[in-house]
Amino acid sequence: MRLLKQALAVLGTVTLIAVLMAVVAPRKARAVAAVLVQVNNTIANPVPTADVARSASQNVELVCSVGLANFGNNYCVQVTTQPECFPLQGLGIQQCSEYTVPSGQNLVIDTVEGMQNAASVVQLDLYANNPYIIVPTPLDSYRVPGGNITTQYQYPVAGLVVGPGLQPMMILDNTAPNATGVLVLVGHLRPN
Repeated sequence: MRLLKQALAVLGTVTLIAVLMAVVAPRKARAVAAVLVQVNNTIANPVPTADVARSASQNVELVCSVGLANFGNNYCVQVTTQPECFPLQGLGIQQCSEYTVPSGQNLVIDTVEGMQNAASVVQLDLYANNPYIIVPTPLDSYRVPGGNITTQYQYPVAGLVVGPGLQPMMILDNTAPNATGVLVLVGHLRPN
């Protein structure tokens, strides 16, 4: 019986010490954590609160067309909701200006949709044009079936990157001289 009393006394003492440690320790731990995780949100160094690269204001949708009565003008234009700026040229509607990637940003293309009206498969080539250089830089090529069937290509990991100051444009291969084609580019802007 005496051994049982001593064991209970020791167990009670250990329990009392554990309870006191649990009550006192969190205050000190919170004070240390507050010092270590202090965030300063200043105007010069703001704290981001969302994924800015994927915000709606950074999304870009472009339409590149060729053969729609716009021979020689294969540049991509931004899709907008403004009726005076309709992207398919040559339809008697005021043309939009060529889309240029803003300075300090990259256009990251995540999805490309292609469609063309020739009877067979046609290659649609996407280029990045620098207005100060005569020869555009090839970005990618897309084999698109005929008959106005939409074909979609995905860039799920890193996207297809177009640098600042460049203008995306499309060239239809010359095996179908009377064909018309459209590429729709969907992506987002990301700071350099």
